[in-house]
Amino acid sequence: MPKSEQNESVYFNEVLNKPTLDENNVNSQTLTGTKIRQDKSNKLNLKLLSSFVFLCAAVVVLQVGIYIPIFSEVFSPSPPAPTIVITPNYVFSSVVATDSKINFSLQLDNVDLTTENYNIYLVKQSNATDTYINSIPASIRESEQIKIKNQLDTYNITKHITPIGGVAISPSTDYSIIVVNEKKIVQSYNITTTPKIYLSNVNVYFADGNINITLKADDSFTGFGTLLIQVENLTDST
Repeated sequence: MPKSEQNESVYFNEVLNKPTLDENNVNSQTLTGTKIRQDKSNKLNLKLLSSFVFLCAAVVVLQVGIYIPIFSEVFSPSPPAPTIVITPNYVFSSVVATDSKINFSLQLDNVDLTTENYNIYLVKQSNATDTYINSIPASIRESEQIKIKNQLDTYNITKHITPIGGVAISPSTDYSIIVVNEKKIVQSYNITTTPKIYLSNVNVYFADGNINITLKADDSFTGFGTLLIQVENLTDST
């Protein structure tokens, strides 16, 4: 065989027998690429996990200091707080009645006495109405009124109001103490005067063949010069 042909044959055989790619190198590069991708995936997962843990921790910290509404509250918010209405309050205390006078204390809360006009009247219980009060002439209402000047004060009344003026309180009678604001009754208190007792602490005893009597007369029992006492024998009614 000519030398040129022989060289060509050797070269051809080398080409056929020698691989154009290094299989070991390819496998190594493939494994290395796979490993790199796995490492990147693991790092990404670790980063996501770390971010999630940090977010959970942040939410826990935020919930301590900052209120975060839940969805039910966002879409179904709580109704607004009800409006608190402050109303006036009138309290009677220490109410005492005799046969001719009524004493009591009255406290007013949540009222402005500098801008509002409050007055006290005494009327018979059957007349404790706005209609009756407004039927009384204004001049008499003004002269017989007890004007409230203090939040808490004590009062005594000896007369009740009528269309003709003030009339002295009577024994054993039902009365009503009324609080009036702007010609309207805003509070009332019913009370009955006691019976009239002209003589009290009566004591009868015998001494030296005489019947001795001691007694106490009411302060209103005046203008008399003689007290007549009748003594009756219960045995024969003489």
